[in-house]
Amino acid sequence: MLPPTHFALGYLFYSLHARGRSGEVEYPVILIFAGSMFPDIIDKPLQLAGVIEWGRAMGHSLLFAIPITVLIGSLLYRR
Repeated sequence: MLPPTHFALGYLFYSLHARGRSGEVEYPVILIFAGSMFPDIIDKPLQLAGVIEWGRAMGHSLLFAIPITVLIGSLLYRR
């Protein structure tokens, strides 16, 4: 998946979720952009540096995504 597609799908799923709950988008688009691009922000530089062969590694794995999601979710729901 190309980076713009990450953002498009992330925004689509978030907007559907937010509109289903409260009828409006609660977070700024920049947060949606950062969250949806996070796997590529980690993996693409590693690929360009020659550390990994493919552009999908640690940032695209569930072992990495689940703890990050729980951490960010707990920070957002505290407010």
